[in-house]
Amino acid sequence: MKQGAIRLRAAREEDLPRLRALWRESFGSGQLFARLTETCFVPGQVQSSLVLLEDDVIRSMAFFLPTFWSDAQKGCAPAPCLVGLATDGARRHQKYASWLVETACDFMVEKGAGAVWTLLPDEGLELFFSMQGFWTLPRPKAGRWRAADLPGGASVRRAAPAEYDRVRERLLHGVNHAVAGPLVTAWQRELAEQKGGGMFLVRAGGEEGCALATADGGAVQVRELLCPAAQRPAALRALQSVRRKHVDRIKIAQLYADADTFGGASVTVAGWVKSIRDMKNFGFVTLNDGSCFKDLQVVMNRESLANYDEIAHQNVSAAFICTGTIKLTPEAQQPFELTA
Repeated sequence: MKQGAIRLRAAREEDLPRLRALWRESFGSGQLFARLTETCFVPGQVQSSLVLLEDDVIRSMAFFLPTFWSDAQKGCAPAPCLVGLATDGARRHQKYASWLVETACDFMVEKGAGAVWTLLPDEGLELFFSMQGFWTLPRPKAGRWRAADLPGGASVRRAAPAEYDRVRERLLHGVNHAVAGPLVTAWQRELAEQKGGGMFLVRAGGEEGCALATADGGAVQVRELLCPAAQRPAALRALQSVRRKHVDRIKIAQLYADADTFGGASVTVAGWVKSIRDMKNFGFVTLNDGSCFKDLQVVMNRESLANYDEIAHQNVSAAFICTGTIKLTPEAQQPFELTA
């Protein structure tokens, strides 16, 4: 295929429909794209987003979020984080994405950046960029363990991004490290929850730590664990709860493929909120997990949900994990719903 005239520029407001189409082609869902544009898109600013055009048609796009590298001796320096990348499927063999990212990195280094990191929604992309010398933020930790071989005595609970950031910075004080900041920390949680994990505060032996973990099949992948070395085995055992929750999760596409089988069953789903309707004593959440274009309606009841008000006040695109019973509704607009 003959290559046309190539140029680069910052993304503009009028580019969003094309960028959304590229993202859907690459990842199958626009939910993460909506979160990206909400958190990091600044029209016309190269440090925020960059697009590659071939004959004035956008073929590749990249999004960045601001982070910093903290050096105990030299202080802080900018270290932008690559958080989104998508390319026209018909042009992927042209290596447009690599060219786009290399150009963006060169520009940011010229502007004073000490490094560029990656935090991408696709593990294949992360692997590709790690092979090119990029660091993921944070890097996955290698190692396998069995819960039976680990001591107990630790507790674990989910953490809000600001809370996680606070504990993480306290534990890394005086150590060279990447300072994620609120936007990247929120994006980390979004990706971790999409993969059945999340951000956690861990308490073992009276010491507080923090962990970022995802679930891969029946296993836990710990991407970051900060706590005293002596408490890590107990903390790892506590994180097994991430695996159990992930194993029980059902994708919305599975529900639509075999609704009759799931009728009356208790299931757990995870996804992003498209809408919330609060009727005071009951409400409805429209959820999508990216496994298909169809949505799942979740029915919530104030009497049975202690955190009803917290749920009702969440924003569109918030990440939810919902457990409930599948009720078949053949006479309604949707064939079934989840009663939480």
